[in-house]
Amino acid sequence: MANYFWWWTPIYNIFIVSFWWVFLMLLVLLVPFLRVWWWVFFPLFLAGQLRVLYLWWIQWDFAYAEKKWVVLEIIPPKEVLVPLKAMEDVFSLIWGPLWDFANWREQWCDGTLSNAPGWMSWEIASIEGNLHFYIRVMTEDKVSVETALYAHYPELEIQEVADYAKNVPQDIPNKEWDLYGEDYILNNPAYYPIRTYEKFFEPQGEKISAEEKRIDPINSLLESMSRLSSGEQFWFQLIIMPVGDHDEPQFKKDAQSAIAKISKRP
Repeated sequence: MANYFWWWTPIYNIFIVSFWWVFLMLLVLLVPFLRVWWWVFFPLFLAGQLRVLYLWWIQWDFAYAEKKWVVLEIIPPKEVLVPLKAMEDVFSLIWGPLWDFANWREQWCDGTLSNAPGWMSWEIASIEGNLHFYIRVMTEDKVSVETALYAHYPELEIQEVADYAKNVPQDIPNKEWDLYGEDYILNNPAYYPIRTYEKFFEPQGEKISAEEKRIDPINSLLESMSRLSSGEQFWFQLIIMPVGDHDEPQFKKDAQSAIAKISKRP
């Protein structure tokens, strides 16, 4: 039935979620015996909306506006022999500093986000065919990211650089610049994993050295990005954030149900 009622979700998010209190207030004004009590219902309905507006103001216009960001350029060595799985350890190390569950005071007084308060962006930018690897991170998380990367990739070069996104006009598209962008979304629900690192190794036994078995999954992407012409740029950005049980309480339950269904067991 979802194919027939695809229009309900945007209508629900735009009108019901945002203006439910308006519809209830109209109902109060239309019902005679409730109309005399409008002065009781109106503050109650409005309080819910004021809560949303207050949290939005203190989180984004107040707290987030004071956050300082830095752009780190990662210069890898010509040859990287560290297993691809090492990046899993890097993400595990930076998960802790980024995730910080906000208590009542931090959420209502300090403006800390209640859902995934920390995030960063891992980016690949091709400037006229020249590839650059960047990490956009908050200043307080810079040391944690550098420590995690150096621990597994000691030959890396990490340096703070200017934001490359500011090197293009801020009013594009215009007469001289064209612009195109898109978002990648998951076809399956979020609890389905992406392809695991084991799939990047050919199961041909130990006779073949690790260097021969290694298949870099982003080679095709980097090859395409390196073929840009003069005046062309391509930005690929992955925004990551830590999510805990508090943020997504149904995540594990839904995942366990899917696993049980796929494995055909209770």
